[in-house]
Amino acid sequence: MPLHLMFSFDDGLKTDVALAKLLEKYGLKATFFVTAGKVDRGFVWLSREDVYWLSDVHEIGSHTLSHPNLVKLPEGKLIRELRDSKLLLEQVIDKRISGLAYPYGIFNEHVKKYVMRAGYKYARSTNAYWIGVNGFIGDPYSLRVTLPLYPLKLIGSIQDIVNKLRPIFFRAYLSMHSSDIKSFLTSMIRRGYLDTFAFVKNIISVLIEQSRRSKTHYVISLWGHSWEIMLDKDARLKFEDLLAFISSLSRSVEVLTIREVIERASKVGFE
Repeated sequence: MPLHLMFSFDDGLKTDVALAKLLEKYGLKATFFVTAGKVDRGFVWLSREDVYWLSDVHEIGSHTLSHPNLVKLPEGKLIRELRDSKLLLEQVIDKRISGLAYPYGIFNEHVKKYVMRAGYKYARSTNAYWIGVNGFIGDPYSLRVTLPLYPLKLIGSIQDIVNKLRPIFFRAYLSMHSSDIKSFLTSMIRRGYLDTFAFVKNIISVLIEQSRRSKTHYVISLWGHSWEIMLDKDARLKFEDLLAFISSLSRSVEVLTIREVIERASKVGFE
């Protein structure tokens, strides 16, 4: 398969249910990182029944108990946030929890050590502009993402943005096209924001073509918050358009949960 794609969504808000139904409409799945201490804590948060329902098709991961900055916690609180959230979610879904998403994307080597001790198999950050090649995902306890699934605010000049996105373009765009990268970016910029939904569609198309030419397999990871998509009509329509686009490419794109990607990478790699 030329391209493997992961979706993940953080926090565990009620809007996860509507987003999951939209994914399933197109035969797709995702990893939902749930703030375990917020389950059943009000109408904006997922209920235990919601989490159990999500786990039937999608992967459930931990987003800790209370969404703290893990780097700032004393040892005892850090252990409880990691251990107790995992145990609580495992009780809810009657399945093993493999993954963690770092709150605010913040972590360090000290935190990683305790994540491993708590029994997690991987942890996802929000460090962006990453593409995996031939199944290589790097350190499973500091997983990166490709892009966020919300309009990306552009700060600085177009050249600043070009430099930030350069790793993606080197692998996915400049290797195939001679057209001006600035013109390409400018075509998807509206009022100071990069339309990441359109950008992702372009990246997917280019990676598939590049894979066919070079026999290279790629992995991309898209993350966000369901409320940013489902509560904004324009974002919701663009997201559904992206899902329809991905679904139409089922012979070239396989959508996996993060756990599935980790398991394949550790065993036999990607085919």
